[in-house]
Amino acid sequence: MTCSESEEERARWNQKYADSSHTSLDPDPFLLEAHREFVAPLFPAPGAALEVAGGAGRHAIWLAQCGWQVTLVDISEVGTAKASENAAACGVRLRVETADLLA
Repeated sequence: MTCSESEEERARWNQKYADSSHTSLDPDPFLLEAHREFVAPLFPAPGAALEVAGGAGRHAIWLAQCGWQVTLVDISEVGTAKASENAAACGVRLRVETADLLA
């Protein structure tokens, strides 16, 4: 991905989050099922988790509510700001980083 493409991607996601297109804090049913079937049996005690392209934080927040120490990374500074706000409103802590992992 070129610098120009990265900036276009960042701008596109910043606009989506600014327009409040991703406001749900309900985790995807696939995450819940995958956690129940694959993660919980192998890791009965929560540890550290990394959410890549975490946006406004719905999955990271759910994991944090389950006791995980979560780092969320996203290209959008608007998305990561929303993730921090959402986590605080839900009473959990996240480590939040804004970064382009393809750069």
